[in-house]
Amino acid sequence: MNNLTPSEIEHVCDKLNLASFSVLTQTDQEIIGQGKRLVELSGADLGSLSGVFTELPLEVTVKAPVAGAGLDIRCTEISPQDIQEAISHLKRLEARGQIAIDSNDLTPGATHELKTDEAGRRILVRRRYS
Repeated sequence: MNNLTPSEIEHVCDKLNLASFSVLTQTDQEIIGQGKRLVELSGADLGSLSGVFTELPLEVTVKAPVAGAGLDIRCTEISPQDIQEAISHLKRLEARGQIAIDSNDLTPGATHELKTDEAGRRILVRRRYS
């Protein structure tokens, strides 16, 4: 299978509701890649962080079209366990003071930032390693 064009990558992202997609391996018949989907983390135990979004990875497979059909695009699903792990990670970051809020200058010790996107979603973004 040939490389995906930018419009095909956009199509994959739109079809699977992905924030991003990158190719990992490629054969004549398929492309396997990793997509990232924004997932909302919520729960009373998160306090003010309830409703924060984070990107979680998915394995994406794109198979070559067969007999004039479009691309066959599939992905793994995000499990409840994946979401619980993301919530635990968010709590650990908060407990260690590693989250800055909408700041161009990270405070000492902060590795992540809560950015508000154009849709008003608060998104956890890794900005640096400690």
